[in-house]
Amino acid sequence: MDALFSFLNHFNYLLLFYIPIGIIGFWRWSVWIIRKIISLFYRPPQGDYQTTLSIITPVYNEDPGMFQLALQSWKINQPDEIIAVIDYTDKSSIEIFKEFSKNFSGAKLIATKKPGKRPALADGARTATSEIIAFVDSDTIWSPDIKDDLLGPFADTEVGGLVTRQDILKPDTLARKLFKILLDDRYLFEYPFLATVSDAMLCISGRTAVYRRIAIIDELKKLENEKFWGKKMISGDDKSLTNFIHAKGWKTRYLKNVTVYTNGTPDIVSYLKQKIRWTRNGLRSDSRVLLSGWLWKNHKILALHMLDKLVSPVTLLIGLSYFIISLYFGHWQIALIIAIWWILSRIIKIFPHLREKPADIFILPLYIITTFAIAVIKIYALVTIDKQSWITRWDRSRLKSFTFLESFATYIATFSMVFGIFFIIFSYKNTTLKIVSLQELEASTLQRNNLKNKNKLPSIFTPEKPRPASAELESQGIELAKENQSDPYGYYISKIDETLPLLEKRFNLISTGKILNADTKAPIPRFTILSPGTKVAIAIKDLHSPISLNLLNVFAKPINVTYDAPSNTIFVKQGGSVATLGRINRALALENKHLLQQLSPGEWILRANLYIGKDVTLILNSPETNYLKLKSNRDDFVWLRSETGNMLFSKTKITSWDEQNNTPDFNYANGRAYITAKNSGRMDILNSELAYLGYAGLPKRGGPFGGSYGVSWKIKSQGLHDRLLTGVVTGSKFHNNYFGAYTFGVTGIVFSKNEFYDNIEYGLDPHDDSNNLLIENNLAYQNGNHGIILSKRCFDNAIVGNISYNNRLHGIMLDRSSNNNLVQKNTIYGNVDGIAIYQSNRNIILDNNIHNNIRGIRLNEGARENFLKNNSITKNSNGFYIYDQAEKNILANNSVLDNKIGITLKNANHNIFLDNFKTLENTKDGVIAKDAYENNIQ
Repeated sequence: MDALFSFLNHFNYLLLFYIPIGIIGFWRWSVWIIRKIISLFYRPPQGDYQTTLSIITPVYNEDPGMFQLALQSWKINQPDEIIAVIDYTDKSSIEIFKEFSKNFSGAKLIATKKPGKRPALADGARTATSEIIAFVDSDTIWSPDIKDDLLGPFADTEVGGLVTRQDILKPDTLARKLFKILLDDRYLFEYPFLATVSDAMLCISGRTAVYRRIAIIDELKKLENEKFWGKKMISGDDKSLTNFIHAKGWKTRYLKNVTVYTNGTPDIVSYLKQKIRWTRNGLRSDSRVLLSGWLWKNHKILALHMLDKLVSPVTLLIGLSYFIISLYFGHWQIALIIAIWWILSRIIKIFPHLREKPADIFILPLYIITTFAIAVIKIYALVTIDKQSWITRWDRSRLKSFTFLESFATYIATFSMVFGIFFIIFSYKNTTLKIVSLQELEASTLQRNNLKNKNKLPSIFTPEKPRPASAELESQGIELAKENQSDPYGYYISKIDETLPLLEKRFNLISTGKILNADTKAPIPRFTILSPGTKVAIAIKDLHSPISLNLLNVFAKPINVTYDAPSNTIFVKQGGSVATLGRINRALALENKHLLQQLSPGEWILRANLYIGKDVTLILNSPETNYLKLKSNRDDFVWLRSETGNMLFSKTKITSWDEQNNTPDFNYANGRAYITAKNSGRMDILNSELAYLGYAGLPKRGGPFGGSYGVSWKIKSQGLHDRLLTGVVTGSKFHNNYFGAYTFGVTGIVFSKNEFYDNIEYGLDPHDDSNNLLIENNLAYQNGNHGIILSKRCFDNAIVGNISYNNRLHGIMLDRSSNNNLVQKNTIYGNVDGIAIYQSNRNIILDNNIHNNIRGIRLNEGARENFLKNNSITKNSNGFYIYDQAEKNILANNSVLDNKIGITLKNANHNIFLDNFKTLENTKDGVIAKDAYENNIQ
């Protein structure tokens, strides 16, 4: 429980950091829920009003088919007039309307030379003779029999205009689907809310904007000559007219029960360009209106609604900032929560749309991305608020475009504003971290002052006990170091027909390397005949030479290649031979060459098991083998295995491969390809990458056996000193394997300058009886269990100069009788335990930098007589955590600073702590349980 509390306390700043996004979320959703509830009370306005109706449509470069369809849909509703104001250059539309006029007496054509939509609307309105005027876009399709519904609300003499529901005629592209979602949100939620609480709509949209003629006739001159920042306004006519009639005191209404249709742009780019134009229009209009007195006096709800729309892109980008920062700092759970909330919240908000178009749930991720893109667009629109255009069909030659420098400046300004939001959130994160750190410092200072005032030592120290002599403790450390190096040899028992030259070649002994007498360690003369069962020794240092690529150029016996179909195995035999993939492929029968196939120069796939027999050497190296793919899918997989043979992988890449998905096999649960070196010999891996290999175990063996874990060196159980398996592994990457790399009973392997990361279980796992390993200067991170572990009787190993961080459990672990090991000069952080010593004895832990873990160093389950000196243990929740009969350990001259708790002792006895910290150097010096006794803490 203490560890859990410390863990939560360690991340206090996260709570402080994420409070603002929680507040923003609560505010936004409270507003949305209130508006949603109010919108449910909306009822369409009723009325019976018979009068005349004129339709006015400005036309420029309209699609002929859409224009004809629109004209017929209006005609069906029997208006008194249809007035088309068509640009004189648009000959096609003029001809279409002339042809239409032959069958409709109320058709009136105005061929105009005035550029712009506003003059077109004004000329049409002045020509109209009806009491009610409908401004309609030339691509808008009316439903049949809507005329009476349009006229009815004007029975109220205070109503000056109304807007209808608008929809997409055929949502058959992504852009149109996204546009429909936007329209449904506006006309099924936003406008019903406004119509319920206000007499003023946000905008009587130009697709079908219906006005009482007397409400607008005196505003037409203002509409034509309206300016913004000294420039004549071209677009935004619908917002302007809406505001004009509101300012004069007219009411506006919304007809949810009347739907008109627009085609919508078919592609995303055009849709986003429309959003830029619409946003500019809204910003120009709203920024001016919000500063006017009549809006706040007569339509407060509309004013607040406008303000809410102005801040929404900022709050969206704040949420995106939090998400990106969460990913950057590895707050995966919080990032996942934010992503899930985005999905759920959007489903809730667009549910009315999904009820009509349920298949659109599959484009929800794209819709979410689009909302963030539109938020950026709104900022860009603000930066370019004085740039104007009229719809996407407007002739560019009639508009002033930005110069290159102007465009560049607007992009920089937009980026600066967006980046500014990210920077503010990032700065706030750093501030919260400083605040929490100051709070912790204040708490620590207060504790120290209280203790000083009480003028007494903390109870964990034992000044009454005699102080151990430093020299005596040092001698014990030296004695342990000698034990650690007491037997630097590998052992092997000779088999029938084995000779000294054969063993020298099998273990790749350099010219100075010798086979030694196991008892006396004297060299055995080279031509001595070995009797079966003779025990020999090899110095560990002589095992550190990897197989040489020069073997490829040395005359050797040819390989013997056979294929066994029942087991789907390629067997490579003939002791003393050297195999490559090319040589194996050439030796296969023609009908079996697909089992080992070269896909492209340097790229191979293995579709059968590959068995490397006794004293055969397999060499995979670039350029012949840049990439070997091992067949592995849901139904079957292959393995690569040596049995008392040798393998060298140099500058190559090996992964599992699912040919059906054309990817590595990501699913390890149903079995996955693996590589194993068995019994005796060596496997060397140099500057290579081995990934997506291995799984838990072979079912026919009743469970795990180690050889299937991914990349494994394994002798048979109880085979230590009977078999000898070794290797050199340097400059390589092991990732996304079941175990990054696994050994069982091996001797003298060097693991140097490798990376072990993102593996399912452990990064590097030397297991049963693995001994005399040198594990130096490796990186182990983000593994699903421990970064580096020695487990079960692993002895005389050195773990030196590694960095192990952000693993799910421990950075480095010594497990179950892993005795006489050296752990020195490692950097360990971001784990549960930095170093864990479990039921293991007489290990030396020196000069390690252990910080920002839950526990710095843990000793438990009877861990005895371990020597821990000169380690830096800082900023952990617990410095030393020692319990469960851990006894007679020496912990001297460690720098235990700035931890929440310096030492925790529970059921741990006869341990010596000397000069690890002074009182008050940690938030709390220690916790000593009643069952922890006879510990000497100085």
